[in-house]
Amino acid sequence: MSENSPLPSENEACIVLSQQLKVPMATLCLILRLFYDEYKTLTPVTTQLIENENWPELQAYFHKLKGASGGLNMWPLRAELVILEIQLQQGQALTIEAMQPLYKEMQGVIKRYQLSSIATTSSAS
Repeated sequence: MSENSPLPSENEACIVLSQQLKVPMATLCLILRLFYDEYKTLTPVTTQLIENENWPELQAYFHKLKGASGGLNMWPLRAELVILEIQLQQGQALTIEAMQPLYKEMQGVIKRYQLSSIATTSSAS
């Protein structure tokens, strides 16, 4: 992590989330690192599932991410997942283009909580 990068404890979004979830900052950083490690491959994973038309596995992936994002109070991300999951439940085939709002929201989450910095910092220690 560069000297100019704020520590996770200096990130206002992380402070607020820590207070909302009533968990110490160190614990939150570990949780966010696990979240990032699990879902940083969102785009290639979902692209492959869509290209292979593997709708059951895509729905299961969305469901798992929806639970994780809800548990972390990431409501806009969860809302995108609810929309996509409903479309799959209704038998609609998804396209890469339909995924763009989800990808954009995930990038917002990564930036808001500085997830790549948390992952790098935690891995280096």
